[in-house]
Amino acid sequence: MFIISVANRKGGTGKTTTCVNLAAEFSARGKKTLLIDLDTQGHSAWGVGFPHNHKFEHTVHQVFANKNFNFEQCVYETKFENLYFAPADPGYIPDVEPKHNVTRLRDAINVYSQKHPLDVVILDTPPTLDLFLMSALACSNVVIIPFLPHFLSAVGVRQMIKLFYTTAVKHNNRLKLLGLVPIMINTRLKMHRQVIEELSKSFGKKRILRAIRTNVKLAEAFNAGMPVRYYAPNSAGAMDYFLLAEDIEFFLKNKS
Repeated sequence: MFIISVANRKGGTGKTTTCVNLAAEFSARGKKTLLIDLDTQGHSAWGVGFPHNHKFEHTVHQVFANKNFNFEQCVYETKFENLYFAPADPGYIPDVEPKHNVTRLRDAINVYSQKHPLDVVILDTPPTLDLFLMSALACSNVVIIPFLPHFLSAVGVRQMIKLFYTTAVKHNNRLKLLGLVPIMINTRLKMHRQVIEELSKSFGKKRILRAIRTNVKLAEAFNAGMPVRYYAPNSAGAMDYFLLAEDIEFFLKNKS
């Protein structure tokens, strides 16, 4: 089992789109994949086929509310083979500080996977520094940071990198930074090239993963309630996430 957090301290950077489409790519390759939505906006559910107004009886946030909660109750099958989903609770407000119970999610996933073996777990994280983001990092093997190629993006990335190192030291010494994913990239735009060049200088060219191009099919697919590989398999968006998953899978194989 390999656990991936998709995270950025800045909102609107394509975290949920990346989570949904990577989960679809891995599951389509025969890997038992669990997508966990820790962002109380709850948008990941839409991308894997649940209606906007769907009411889940159980959510992943019950793990934090009740230490005796059975994680298996919040795992739902999707209509896509090998893809399972643990939804967020849009109304949940934590009553504990981020420093408390950051390993509870890790323990719950480990217990669940003993009975229901998983290959890949993908965590959709909130942009806020809270218990849920810290818990995601505390149980992950790697972090992927999606970012928009705007000048302010560097600020969010650096904030995320700082939190990454803090969590690695305090809670999870196996945590690795897999890399940064440019989202909605257009290399013909000078600003986009400059932002990527700046981040490459700061973190190294190898840390810049395969970019996701601007493609309307990604938004249309989300609205249709399915990953882009099923909605528009020949689109640029589908190809970009297919290739990004290839790169990540290559990394995972070499780390196993």
